[in-house]
Amino acid sequence: MSRYTGGKGKRAGQKKRQQTETVAESVHFFMATVLDLMVCFYMLMILVVMPFFYRDGFTRIGTDKAYFFQQCNRYAYWCLFPVLVLYLVAGAVVFVQKKGFSAIRTWRPKWSATDSFALAYGISLILSYLCSDYKREAWMGADGWFMGFVPQLTLVGIYFVVSRTWKKKDVIVGAILPVSAVVFLLGILNRFAVYPIDMKLENPYFISTIGNINWYCGYLTTVFFAGLVFFWQTDHNQPWWKLLLALYTAIGSVALVTQGSSSGLVAAAVVLFVMFGLSAGDQQRMQAFWEVVTVFSVSCLILWLVQALGWAQVNFRDAAVTLFTDGTTAVVMTIMSFVVLACVTYTKKKGTYPERFFRRLSRIAIAAAITGVALSALLITVNTASGGRISQAMGLPAENPLMLSSNWGSNRGVTWKAAVMCFAQQDFLHKLVGTGPDCMAAFLYNGGSEELIAMVKEVFGASRLTNAHNEWLTLLVDVGLLGCISFVGMMGTAAVRFLKAGIVLKAGNQGGRAGMILLACGFCVLAYTANNVFSFQQSMNVSTMFVILGIGENYLRAGQTTVTKGGKAK
Repeated sequence: MSRYTGGKGKRAGQKKRQQTETVAESVHFFMATVLDLMVCFYMLMILVVMPFFYRDGFTRIGTDKAYFFQQCNRYAYWCLFPVLVLYLVAGAVVFVQKKGFSAIRTWRPKWSATDSFALAYGISLILSYLCSDYKREAWMGADGWFMGFVPQLTLVGIYFVVSRTWKKKDVIVGAILPVSAVVFLLGILNRFAVYPIDMKLENPYFISTIGNINWYCGYLTTVFFAGLVFFWQTDHNQPWWKLLLALYTAIGSVALVTQGSSSGLVAAAVVLFVMFGLSAGDQQRMQAFWEVVTVFSVSCLILWLVQALGWAQVNFRDAAVTLFTDGTTAVVMTIMSFVVLACVTYTKKKGTYPERFFRRLSRIAIAAAITGVALSALLITVNTASGGRISQAMGLPAENPLMLSSNWGSNRGVTWKAAVMCFAQQDFLHKLVGTGPDCMAAFLYNGGSEELIAMVKEVFGASRLTNAHNEWLTLLVDVGLLGCISFVGMMGTAAVRFLKAGIVLKAGNQGGRAGMILLACGFCVLAYTANNVFSFQQSMNVSTMFVILGIGENYLRAGQTTVTKGGKAK
């Protein structure tokens, strides 16, 4: 009797545990599905809807974008976050049921260097806010910008949620292309004083549905190079897709040249420089690289012809617009790119591609670039310290690129100097943790020295300087050394890891599409970083950037896109 009862109880217990496991797994699967749908919805809001969102033309359009971003984040807090918690709890229960409590001690999650820096950045934000003397402004950020503690911490959350819970859907990545193409077309039309959409306060300093030139350039450099990379990596056995991507590259190139901010062209130069280096060892990639250069050159030539024939004229000109739309430059670029493309194509067909030559050329280019940057920095420093003696000897005017003054680089001279002074005037603690997220202006106008305030007001008058027009310098002031180093590490490791894995996977027999997307993400991170040497974070570009970071990390974490130490995909 006792044996029978015991056996029955044992079987009942096993059956109950099996039912419990089934329920836990079902809950986990259901929550994973719901969470994926919610994350997809959030990503579409940022990547597809936000670029077009505005309420009253260009009137406070930057604030409108920040408001939209805040509303998306509220949805995430109230709807997505509870589902995320249930998903994690159900996952923990399933883990314990399958492997037991003892497995917790030996469990090691997939973790990358980018993850570590992202986590460190999140911790730095918390420390910065807690130690800030301007908590009210630090909470959401300066009026109009709203890049404070809550938005910044949300960005870190976006990265981890997208990289961990999103089920890869190429259609969401692909949605970036048609959306940005429309934004670029509107921007090009605006540059020719054509406004298909009635935008209140329209003028040459505001463009497309993004806002002022700097905001527009920030968005363009964050997304355009994804399409350019797709064009670079797409084979000729997909002619219609290749043609569409060539058209996208042409539209983006015209938008880049005409938008009016030189920082965008700096980002393009960095991207093409790295792309050339990655192409040197492969004849297919090198041919595709010169196809990219040819499309860019022909786009500039068409832009010049449109104006030379008197069909239309751009309504905003700067040195970059003048340079690339000058007839001589456009014609020479087009002829040279066609000639080199023809030579590379010929050697590829004949099987005589000069790989060693291009590898040496890429090394020479790297050495020349590093030397050029170093010599330029030294020349500017010596010339400025000597009161402009070198530039005077060269016959240059008083205001020239070799002389660091308040007007240098469209007032970057004074904004960068202001950031350095803000950092220098903080105590040791706040040098480490900063004045508070998005609190540079709060410190500058309330805690800065009279000399600092006078210098800023002399250039900007009643306008309020909220950032240094250099992302890293602004972070150095806002979140200190800890936050700045963490952010730089996060972006740097992401760019390197995405590009390295993308090249390996694209070259292999498997993971070609994943490799292409990883390369696109890597170049977007690179371009965003290069542009923001002269620009800043704002809700449109930085929210898009963190979604892209999450996408890249997600593809890299997937089993089929793991890269071994030997440089092979498995």
